[in-house]
Amino acid sequence: MINRENKNVKRKVKPIFNSEFFEDGPSLEDIVEQGEGERDRTPEGKICHINIPACPELVKSSLLYLRRKHERIKNLSSVCRYVIKRGFMDIESIECLGIIEKAMKTSYVEGNELDRLNFTGQSYSFNNRLGFTKHSLSCYLFEWTHAGIIDTAQTLGLKATTVTTLALAFGLARSCRWIPEPHRQKMQQEAEKFQEWVESRVKNL
Repeated sequence: MINRENKNVKRKVKPIFNSEFFEDGPSLEDIVEQGEGERDRTPEGKICHINIPACPELVKSSLLYLRRKHERIKNLSSVCRYVIKRGFMDIESIECLGIIEKAMKTSYVEGNELDRLNFTGQSYSFNNRLGFTKHSLSCYLFEWTHAGIIDTAQTLGLKATTVTTLALAFGLARSCRWIPEPHRQKMQQEAEKFQEWVESRVKNL
């Protein structure tokens, strides 16, 4: 077995995705109004796309509701690009991801196959507050968010479709004007739940 360090560090990592957190930093509306930055530009001819077979109903309905709220989000594909961008900015800031990635590398260098299995085949279940029904959703993404989601999914042992759905929920949680407050709160609660899930992964390494 691998000798795990950082136990004290693990206990110090606290949930950050509470209501106060979502009041700081740029909102979804800010990100849309700013438009595409240098980081967002995808090479000509390259399409970054992920198909979600089971997207929670409230997430998809919220995305459809956002169409034409701004001239930059006139259709569903552009809505998804910007919502995922804002949401993934928060996901990639999760402190525990670095701890998991370090442990993954240690398991490769020092561990055996049994240790490495800790980093594969994980699952995350969305709360029914986002809807009991699920729908398919085709998402187009900026290239850097697509690459980041794939990388994060591998680190957490989750499917890329799960991390994409989480990025959508995180992005919707960042809306300060467009998404009705009750729905926004449900997205924030899902973000808190995911933070707790990531922390539990660290504790179980």
